Amino acid sequence: MHNVKNNLLVILGFLVLGSLFAFTNHRNSNRVTASDKIIFTSENNLFISESLVNKLLIQKHNNASITTKETLALDSIENRLRNIPHVKNAEVYVSVNGLINAKITPRKAIGRIYSSNPRYIDEEGFEMPLTSQYAERVPLVFNYKSESKENLVALLQKIDGSSFFKQLVVGLYCEEKSEFRLKIRDYKGSIELGSIDNLDTKLKNFKVFYAKAIKDELFKKYRKINLQITNQVVCTK
Repeated sequence: MHNVKNNLLVILGFLVLGSLFAFTNHRNSNRVTASDKIIFTSENNLFISESLVNKLLIQKHNNASITTKETLALDSIENRLRNIPHVKNAEVYVSVNGLINAKITPRKAIGRIYSSNPRYIDEEGFEMPLTSQYAERVPLVFNYKSESKENLVALLQKIDGSSFFKQLVVGLYCEEKSEFRLKIRDYKGSIELGSIDNLDTKLKNFKVFYAKAIKDELFKKYRKINLQITNQVVCTK
């Protein structure tokens, strides 16, 4: 009799625990999700607003204004975020407390193509549209030629990676045979860069020349500066 009573207590205990587990699981699965945390992996997130990400995270289901963890299609939301032109990558997941978290990697604009269809170009050569939310201060690219994209991106990366040239260069012109001309601040003349061969040397030579040119007011005397000859800066009046 004693054993029967113990067995009944054990069974009752299992039933109680099972009920609690089922209740907890049901409550957790139907917990409302919310986008409480959006992580941008770069400070360069000005093209993308948190409100835009939130709109994509909060999905409607069965005419409801919110969705449960159980019905939330994370892969679908990730794909929608990745389809935003200014987003390089996105990861969406649900935290242990039932809230949605989004990790966003924005694209970084390093040039702005000047044409009837103006757009930015990023460090991987990806072209993305302008946005009314923010305008990035990057060099304007004139006479853009798609066949020169690889060399153009390499040049823009060098400019973007140097605080000196990033402040100085306001535009560049794409010429034939993947050659380029630079346009710098406060100078109306032409700076002939040529191809990107020996690019580091050319930029280094110009940086040295620039210090002397500012001191001696050489930019007022010359209408063209040629960097194409190795280890030389040739000026033309």
